[in-house]
Amino acid sequence: GGEAGALHLEDVLWSRILQLDEASREIVELVAVASAPLEKGMAATTLRQRFADFVRRVGHLRLVKLVQTRGVRKGDRIELFHDRVRRAVLAHLGPAKRRNYHERLALAFEGRPNAAPEMLAIHWGGAGDGQRAFHYTKVAALEADRVLAFDRAARLHRRSLDLLPADSREGTAIRARLGDALVNAGRGSEAANAYLAAAQEASECVVELYAKA
Repeated sequence: GGEAGALHLEDVLWSRILQLDEASREIVELVAVASAPLEKGMAATTLRQRFADFVRRVGHLRLVKLVQTRGVRKGDRIELFHDRVRRAVLAHLGPAKRRNYHERLALAFEGRPNAAPEMLAIHWGGAGDGQRAFHYTKVAALEADRVLAFDRAARLHRRSLDLLPADSREGTAIRARLGDALVNAGRGSEAANAYLAAAQEASECVVELYAKA
């Protein structure tokens, strides 16, 4: 059926990727892990490839329909030719290698002045750094609140709670902000649950303080 056909196509794509030299394969793997178009200059730097060599390799990758790109400047973007290329790569990429690419992307994005905090959160999370992922998810949630993107803010506040470090005291405040975002998004019953959870956590904290006193 359709699923078997898709799996067969991904096998065909992977065999095509395996025929590449290592430096070209790394380009495909990096863009697959990025899950979003990357600036060519940044991709080349992240992979420690000379830009002229990078551009030559990308030219070949375009010919074999693994990536697509416009222009030859460092600021022009590169992305995979099709989502099936991404699926083929991610299905065969080991966890250590995947973490390494996430870490390299996180460091590359962190060095840029206008990096999206949500992107940093995704890549630090993928690199296994929960503390940094939590920090940038919080920043992204507050930014979404500020620009009145309340559904996105609610999703990010929830993600912050998932990433909350065990010793953190921020859960109550995040649940309250989640409640505010849900109210503003017109999701009243969900907001009530968030406020209730915040109130319960706050009262538990008070009990804990009295117990220690």
